[in-house]
Amino acid sequence: MPSFKKLFSSFKKILDKRKKEYYFWPVILGLEIRRLWQKEIKENFGPEFSKKTQPLSFRSGILVVKVKDPLFSQEIRFRESEMIEKINKKIKEPRLKKIVYRTEKF
Repeated sequence: MPSFKKLFSSFKKILDKRKKEYYFWPVILGLEIRRLWQKEIKENFGPEFSKKTQPLSFRSGILVVKVKDPLFSQEIRFRESEMIEKINKKIKEPRLKKIVYRTEKF
């Protein structure tokens, strides 16, 4: 009997090859972009800063991010184009075009 890890990696390979054929591809892409956003925030600003931002949604090339304070969104904007470029490179498609920030309390 194959291990779960081996079975999952086989499933992932099949899904990666045919991902654009599935109706749920935009949902998967949105989840992946939000995950990569959190990773980039941690790498660029540190884990404490990442707790002050939260990606809310991704649709039509726009990532909506909730930030705790307007100063945080200003800090992120300085590196925004670099982060968009990195995320697009990781997903191998230029899908992320813009980031919109919403200031809200957590």
